Amino acid sequence: MSHSTTTSSAKKQPDHSGLPAALLNASGLRSSWRKLSYCWHDPDAPADVAAAHRFRQFRALLQQMPVSAFDCMVCSLIYAWIFWADATPGLLIGWCAAVWASSGAGLIIWQRHKAETNHQACARAVRLLTASVAISGLLFAVMLAYLFGRTNITGQILVTAFFATAIPHGAFHTARWPWAGALWGSAMCVGGTFTLLLLYGTTYLYLAVLLSLYGISVVASVLITSRLFVKSLIAESEVERQKQVIGLLLNDFEDDASDWLWETDEQGRLRHISTRLASTLDTSVATLHAQPMSIALLGRKGSADAEGRQAFSQLEHAFASATTFRDIVVPIEQAGEIGWWSLSGKPLTDAAGTITGWRGVGTDITAERRRQKAERDLLASREAAARLAGELDTARRIQMGLLPDLATSFAGETRFSIAAILEPAREVGGDYYECFRLDERRICFAVADVSGKGVPASLFMAMTKALAASMARLSKDLGEAVRDVANELDRNNPEMLFVTAFIAVLDIVSGELSFVSAGHDAPVLLRHGMLSRIDLGEALGPPMCGVPDYPFRAVTRQLEAGDTLYLFTDGVTEATDGQDFFGTERLLHSLAAQPAQSPVAACADALRVSVRSFEANHLPADDLTILVLRWHGGAGG
Repeated sequence: MSHSTTTSSAKKQPDHSGLPAALLNASGLRSSWRKLSYCWHDPDAPADVAAAHRFRQFRALLQQMPVSAFDCMVCSLIYAWIFWADATPGLLIGWCAAVWASSGAGLIIWQRHKAETNHQACARAVRLLTASVAISGLLFAVMLAYLFGRTNITGQILVTAFFATAIPHGAFHTARWPWAGALWGSAMCVGGTFTLLLLYGTTYLYLAVLLSLYGISVVASVLITSRLFVKSLIAESEVERQKQVIGLLLNDFEDDASDWLWETDEQGRLRHISTRLASTLDTSVATLHAQPMSIALLGRKGSADAEGRQAFSQLEHAFASATTFRDIVVPIEQAGEIGWWSLSGKPLTDAAGTITGWRGVGTDITAERRRQKAERDLLASREAAARLAGELDTARRIQMGLLPDLATSFAGETRFSIAAILEPAREVGGDYYECFRLDERRICFAVADVSGKGVPASLFMAMTKALAASMARLSKDLGEAVRDVANELDRNNPEMLFVTAFIAVLDIVSGELSFVSAGHDAPVLLRHGMLSRIDLGEALGPPMCGVPDYPFRAVTRQLEAGDTLYLFTDGVTEATDGQDFFGTERLLHSLAAQPAQSPVAACADALRVSVRSFEANHLPADDLTILVLRWHGGAGG
């Protein structure tokens, strides 16, 4: 037997070689033929896919053959028994033998080809099986038409009933192979019609016409049914193609991603194992294949703590209840260490909703969990630092709240103007400035710098500020007031801190300025556009708490209307860019660059900007304090 395959005859387009050329030139007929060809196969499918479709159709017909052959054999015996008296016995016996021979040929073909699974079918077997179906239909049609004119009215009713049931029964039984179904219906209708006309002339012409019309409708229905089967084959091919595409995408995903994939059957046995999963489990793909998921994954529990027990309980509950789960983190023991896997999965179901397996993705998140733990530890330390920072921020707000609001305190004052800036190097600092009225004519203002930084310096600063304000109000002599402040501070000074300060009293009517410098830099005086350092003379003394009971002395100078005083701490002159200090020269240059008679607030801010620009990206080494006072004259500016 020749084993050429149906694939060899597969064409992407239907074969029109048997049609007249004139018909092929008619686009309408070509379109109709193309539409009709869809009932047999998919003419747009590639050759290999089309061959696979035809094989499936042939297999469907082949699977029906035992039942069809049995039906034909049984029906032939029933017909012979019913109509034994109406026909020649020898003719009935010969007819039954022919039917049995045709059906037997179909059974032989079925027996030889039922086990084929290579998507190939013997072309000769296809033709023989189709011919067997057509011959069987023709034999039944000829015998029934022959009997119709030889029996009584009851027999004719039976013959008509046999015709009416046999045509659709056989046609739809073989409809999955459209050639067989169409040939069965056509053979019965054509054979019956010609037999009636040949044996009985026009006596049963009406019946022949009805039989032909009935056959046409049955064949049309067979083609429609066959098309539905072809559509299902096309849909299955598309699903298979999509599976292949998805498989390629999953392979690319596994090659490029850090995740690994798993899939089980309905009994929980692994049927897809990615190489990454096998590598993660430190085993081979062959070892994992068909192994229960519970053994492959859940059997590798690495932690008995509450978190681990809860995670595995969630996972086992998801499998038991057939619910989708996502990002369940389970501890797994690997190489003697505890790692963590994040597992997600969902049940796979068929069209009926029956679970056919599970599919999911897993990720080894050990490194991520360890990073998260490190982040949590870091966050905890930062939170502790933040709590401290919050406390320091509170201290900063309290400290800054101790400073006078100069704009509010002296609102509406025209005889002088004053502005100040204080920027601690840390959250809190040891600098401070002060300005308050002693009486209607005099104001006291000061700039001070406590040695050290941070909380101790800020507390010592607050105490210095309070004492200085009190002593200045109580004492008539500024030098004695400074001495009393220094002595009081020195009484309780376990940190051995000291304070430099420039404290002054200004008569805002006369312009008389009295001042004491406790180890502090001399202010800068701007007069008539000229800058100079104030001569401290006998007003210069040591820092407070530096020399016990030191007799500080105040010195008096006379200001002129328009004079501007610049007081500052060493956070200005000792600011550094990493190589050099800001120093007195840059200080004077910065002040000289300011526009004449600029508002005192602008003067203070301009100096601050110069210092910060000089420091560039270097953190300030010390607190920065600037106080600018301008006397406009006793009558006001």
